Amino acid sequence: MMVMTDNPETNWTAYGSYSDQVAFLRIGGNARLSWFDYSQTVNKMLTNNRRTSQRFGVSVRTAPRDWPRVVAAYTKGYNRFKGGSLSTFTTDELELNLDWRIGSDWSLLADYIHFRNVNRQTEQATAYEVANAAIDYQRETSAWGFRLTANNLLDNRTKMSNSLSDFLVSEQVTYIMPRVWLLSVRYKL
Repeated sequence: MMVMTDNPETNWTAYGSYSDQVAFLRIGGNARLSWFDYSQTVNKMLTNNRRTSQRFGVSVRTAPRDWPRVVAAYTKGYNRFKGGSLSTFTTDELELNLDWRIGSDWSLLADYIHFRNVNRQTEQATAYEVANAAIDYQRETSAWGFRLTANNLLDNRTKMSNSLSDFLVSEQVTYIMPRVWLLSVRYKL
């Protein structure tokens, strides 16, 4: 049976961000809001569904170009699906980055992510942490360069995430390569 309505779906999305320099730091914030209402026929039953998502973030980074570039960002997310069933998730994400030029020959790169996802119906939480780092040596007068890279320093083996769709709530597991150390040698022509 086909059902026609005057307004089968409504979708609203808003995004805003602001940043400003305070002393030697650039401080910023952002928000992403989304509302999606629609009607859907499943097993010959018409259901009205509502999917909402809100993400709020703040970040701080060093501003001077001659300083090490350090970025810290935190994002809080809320996701909810209400239709034939109810699903609510919250997420917390912390991200740290470092890009530091040491003298004229050395540079240090590092990043870290902590992600936590909580299913509010079951209070089941999943979390993962990933950290990577690299140190690079390149003399200005030499064609030779060297880099030591460490990927997955914390040796985390999985990343888990949850998603909402029109028909199901799913949990996805992504397997990560174990800790890897890599020494690179390069020659500039």
